[in-house]
Amino acid sequence: MNTLDFSIIFQFAILLFDRNIQCLYEDQAGTFDWRQQYVGRAQFVEYIQGGQSGTRIIVGTEQNVVAAINGKNGQIGWRQVLEKGPSGHINDLKVSGNYVVTASAGGEHIRCFNAISGSLHWESSIPGALPSHPASIQIHGSDLVAVLSYDRIVAYNIEAGNELWSLALTDSTKVKYSYLAFSEEVLYAVGISDRSHVSLNSVRLDGTEKTSRSVAAVWIASDNKCSILKGSHLVCVDKNSGILQILSLANGVNFAPLVLQDVKVDYNKVSFPNLQLLGDPHSPAVIAVEVGDQEYVLVAVENGKARVVKHLPKVAALQVMGMGEQWLLLTARRSDNTDVLNVFGSDLLTGSPVHELSHSIKYPIHHGNPQRLYGTLSKLRDGSSGLSLLTCGEDHSLVLLTHSGKALWTREEALASILSVEMVDLPVSQIMAKMEDEFGTNDNILQMFLKRFSTQLSQLWTFALQLKHRLRIPRQHHAGGSISETERMSEEDSDDDEGLDETYLTRDEFNLHKIIVVVTGPGKVFGLDSNTGVSIWKTFYPSLGTFHRIDRDVLLLFVQRTTAHFPHQPVCTVLGKDKVSGLPIMFSFHPITGLPSESAPSEGRRLNYKIVNAVMLTQMDEHFLHPIVVMDSEKKFHVYPQSDVDLVKQFSASLFMFTTDIETGIITGYGVELDKKQQLIGNPLWTVDTNRNLQAITKVVTKRALEHVHSQGIVLEDRSVQYKYLNPNLIAVLTEGEEAQQKASAFFSVYLIDGVTGNLVFHCTHKKSKGPIQLMHSENWIVYNYWNQKQRRMELAVLELYEGTRQSNATAFTSFHPPPPPIVMRQAYIFPGHISALATTITEKGITSKQLLFALETGGVLGLPKLLIDPRRPEVLSQEAREEGLVPYLPELPRPADHIINYHQSVFNIHGIHTAPAGLESTSLVLCYGLDLFYTRVMPSKMFDVLKEDFDYFFISSVLIGMIVVSVITQRLAVRKALNRAWK
Repeated sequence: MNTLDFSIIFQFAILLFDRNIQCLYEDQAGTFDWRQQYVGRAQFVEYIQGGQSGTRIIVGTEQNVVAAINGKNGQIGWRQVLEKGPSGHINDLKVSGNYVVTASAGGEHIRCFNAISGSLHWESSIPGALPSHPASIQIHGSDLVAVLSYDRIVAYNIEAGNELWSLALTDSTKVKYSYLAFSEEVLYAVGISDRSHVSLNSVRLDGTEKTSRSVAAVWIASDNKCSILKGSHLVCVDKNSGILQILSLANGVNFAPLVLQDVKVDYNKVSFPNLQLLGDPHSPAVIAVEVGDQEYVLVAVENGKARVVKHLPKVAALQVMGMGEQWLLLTARRSDNTDVLNVFGSDLLTGSPVHELSHSIKYPIHHGNPQRLYGTLSKLRDGSSGLSLLTCGEDHSLVLLTHSGKALWTREEALASILSVEMVDLPVSQIMAKMEDEFGTNDNILQMFLKRFSTQLSQLWTFALQLKHRLRIPRQHHAGGSISETERMSEEDSDDDEGLDETYLTRDEFNLHKIIVVVTGPGKVFGLDSNTGVSIWKTFYPSLGTFHRIDRDVLLLFVQRTTAHFPHQPVCTVLGKDKVSGLPIMFSFHPITGLPSESAPSEGRRLNYKIVNAVMLTQMDEHFLHPIVVMDSEKKFHVYPQSDVDLVKQFSASLFMFTTDIETGIITGYGVELDKKQQLIGNPLWTVDTNRNLQAITKVVTKRALEHVHSQGIVLEDRSVQYKYLNPNLIAVLTEGEEAQQKASAFFSVYLIDGVTGNLVFHCTHKKSKGPIQLMHSENWIVYNYWNQKQRRMELAVLELYEGTRQSNATAFTSFHPPPPPIVMRQAYIFPGHISALATTITEKGITSKQLLFALETGGVLGLPKLLIDPRRPEVLSQEAREEGLVPYLPELPRPADHIINYHQSVFNIHGIHTAPAGLESTSLVLCYGLDLFYTRVMPSKMFDVLKEDFDYFFISSVLIGMIVVSVITQRLAVRKALNRAWK
């Protein structure tokens, strides 16, 4: 047997042994994990009434998802996840019969789905489509689908999917065609030429061009908001003068103006009015112009002229709908800072109220204001009309409200855009808090005894109640639920915490039960129960916006004080940007209840400067609070809370910060010093120029402050110790670029920089390689993936840094007196799949072996032991290497199915994996977030610190009792024998 065959057999044996560890029984699925599926923020909404499948709501979302939602319970009937990024962006969605037609990436992908099953009926692509030019869809009758894409119109048969005809539009290089509409038997394509004219092309249903003309419009620009009303009129807004311009598509020669100032609206306060088309093609020609914050003007268009119908102040959302021959206007407005949403129904033409459609509905304040309404009417048993109203909230939620004034179901789609995650320990029970309160008191011995006795009696009583509760209510499984039962309940019930056991939100024996605090893109913060995934609390901050860093949006979340410091309350702080002013804003809240912190204003703390960096110190003040240090654009430092300024001044000599300028590619390090006014300012210490002309910074990764390193080195085969290079200030910087001589040849570089001194510790470049790249930094190693253009495959590289066999400083690492340049060991492997997120497990003390977690594009989350990604794996396994525990090197990493930690519960578009330690050293808690959520527990080294569930207590107890009995009997026999021997 040769060496290669032996290596393959050896590695297969390891995986086979590990398979016996990682297996999962069918009844264990969903016991310690849960999944929640979402669709994202709804961009297009279409109702499909009746049929065998009941009412279905077809949605197309900003997360590139097409889905059908069950109108009865809010569950996902089917879901199609399209391509990530601009190539999957949905430009338009239309429904005809049992078909859903979508256009993505400017017409690069034209798809038709079955509205009942969600299966792909047919797919096509328009040549020359550009993602920067959104496509438009119009459906005529039941068989013709017309798609406008950049420079042409293409017609398809909706049933067969075959192309009927294609027509190239004139002058498409100078005119941006963006609007398409049917009017009777004519198809109109409308294009805009900046500061010049509007082009109108009319096409017959057989694909022959009817007319082509231009209408002068020197005021128009490509970014003007326009709409085609009922397929007959083009309506645009001149944003410079505030004039509404209307043009008849059939025979209009000039635009007819309507000055919005005539309705006494201060147009100067409106940065860009939003045109909203009301009703379906059979409704009256009415549009709503948003002229301010929750302020609309209704404009009717007839015979190429426009008139103002109604001025609607203090209206959050509105819709036009038909009831028989009557056309109704629905408006929704929230009562001032209450949970009541007032819905008013009125006749669109006469303005007379319709009382049966007017309701006061409970609409929780954490949903913000409704942004869009989608109402449907149905006949009730008493003959009256019942209203079902779907609201798209400011927080991205979807809520279906019924005629009874209650929420039938709620979907919290903000959880599809999570930006920051922290897992917070639950507080100890009141009984345990009393026991801890005993220490440090001046009570005498008798008082302490009585207090301890009463406390333990309370513990015994609580244990009896918990045991009774467990016996009466079996544990519920939450396997594969797309949305939790609490979220499907009415909003009134879901926000009621009275049914929640007061002892439930207390720390368990092994600290496995936690509160998962998540901050989402729309500014909504959730407290999720780690056991079930149910929202314990939720808070919406309407003014909270995101920072944009490199290639993503960011909201900073800090845990300033945990629950370990009783009686002090825990504090979490989220730092973002005000949506209106653009200045930073800070909110502090209690992570267990979601209530605002007592020491911070409930409306948030607004900062009057621009932030370039913010960090939380590891030091604590006398109240066990970690201060947050913020650096502004003028290189001044600010401390929150402000009472901790003296503490920061005390540690200012050891406080350093760095900033990254993406535009220039320069990384700058700062020290903290005091100026003449004893204020904290930044002193530039070093700069690193990454040469922005050739490459751009795409990632900057630091180590997690929560991570503990148990072992400072590894034992080699000769029994010597190789010490790890454990620099806590090490920064990993990733840059990407293209070769100047070969544009198609990409490269990327990895820089390891000391964040205190700016010393370049290591640098490497990968040529003919490109992203998307995921990089992870932990202990003394870095792992990243990339696409090898030459070999056309995904590869995974690992770097490990060592000081050598002699440790320069065994007590503490200092960047001012660093060890010699580290020994860098590196290796690359072929990875069988595309990676969307990368993370590693973290445990309480860092004793447990590391496990790398890979979120795959196929929907799985793969967990591989760090042992398989060791750069020291030898090609030929010697006896000494075998004793050290190394695995023979193979170029391709395995992908065993039983290492998929989410087994059959696929999760898509995962962009982050958060890990946290549990009270058990063997266990790490994992939350994968993106379009879906998945939570589980992983044990990389098995559960070595807890007895197994199938442990035979009866057998062990019997053996133990038997040994005790035998020992007692043997002792008595030995004593009797010794006594008899003495008498002899």
